[in-house]
Amino acid sequence: MVFKFEKFLFSFIVILSVLFVGLNIMNKNEVLSTVSNGSSNETKLVNSDNYLKAGVIKMSLSSTKNVKILVNGEENFNYTLKDNIMTLAVSDKDVVEVDLRNFKEGTLDILILKVSDGLTNPPVSQKYQFSKGINKLFDVKMN
Repeated sequence: MVFKFEKFLFSFIVILSVLFVGLNIMNKNEVLSTVSNGSSNETKLVNSDNYLKAGVIKMSLSSTKNVKILVNGEENFNYTLKDNIMTLAVSDKDVVEVDLRNFKEGTLDILILKVSDGLTNPPVSQKYQFSKGINKLFDVKMN
């Protein structure tokens, strides 16, 4: 009886060890990032490899009501928003768009206030103005 229990316990420990190592290998390049999207905190799994070639863009929006920022065609939660100033985390070659399909306030003005070192596009002080639909803001370019 004791021998069977020891064999079971040994097998259980081996299986857990293999599972633990496998999960560590699968999650090696992933980290959890908690960011605020203005009304609530969102937790998103992001690939840590992107941080090697990532940057931050700070931009002013004339309004944030019914405005969505899309990165590579998907709504992005990698940003903070305070007083109509958005700080957006981006990676090289990201395509940033603004979705104004539900925007009812006329035109939206966006001004690039600041970019991280190494970002060559968008340029600081670049201005954009849109009124409806999904509009491309810029392609992110880094040195």
